[in-house]
Amino acid sequence: MIVFGTDFDDTLYFHSGKELGVRQKDLDAIARFKNAGNQFGLISGRARCMMPEIDELLSGKVKFDFMIFSNGACICDQEGKILWEHFMPEEVVRDVFEQAAKDKIGIVLHGTECLYQTQEMDFQNAIHVTSIDEFDPSRIYSISFHPLSEVEKDFFRTNQNRQDVVVVANSQFADFNANEITKGTALNRLTHMMSQSENLSAAIGDSFNDESMLKDADISFTFETSDPSVKKCAACIVDGIHEAVDILLDPKQLAANCRR
Repeated sequence: MIVFGTDFDDTLYFHSGKELGVRQKDLDAIARFKNAGNQFGLISGRARCMMPEIDELLSGKVKFDFMIFSNGACICDQEGKILWEHFMPEEVVRDVFEQAAKDKIGIVLHGTECLYQTQEMDFQNAIHVTSIDEFDPSRIYSISFHPLSEVEKDFFRTNQNRQDVVVVANSQFADFNANEITKGTALNRLTHMMSQSENLSAAIGDSFNDESMLKDADISFTFETSDPSVKKCAACIVDGIHEAVDILLDPKQLAANCRR
């Protein structure tokens, strides 16, 4: 069995370009892949509490076999039930919150049941907070922000040098996670949880926060338009999920590109 995880934004669901939304050719390929006895799931930087929004964007057309949220901090089954979770150190959450407040940088905090955001952010369905006393800092999966302004870019660069946290960018946000919490470690953890050593792992993504799973998966895919550093991490360059599935279901191509 192959356990295949996909990034969401601009990998499964496209926000720009000729084909907006989820592509029919990818939907058809996902159905073929699952009908062959494999598992297809989501591996996203988005939070678990955003499941309704994800389902709405997909119009219910994709039924995931598993879901991984907050860049690997929360692993769920097909119904969204938490199988494994890991929170950021509380002292890191407090420090980042204080830094952001001092420099008036908008941040979004991934809680267990909802998103929290500072006043500088206007994120859909997130609760505004002005003090760290308004939420539990010991139960935060990840922290996200836009590295757009010079102040935000400096905030990103400074915190990338930390030893107690992982800070990585994607196409729209930069994210804080606890050490050793990445999309790659989550995909490996999920594959091992299935207790079948013969399972192969596969991944597809387009951005910097996907690099870990592209490197860690037995076979991985990205796009020609991806950043060169992302392309270096992938085994194959494809047009999308449909071409990845063609390779995964072809024994010769799978054997030629599998790293195991």
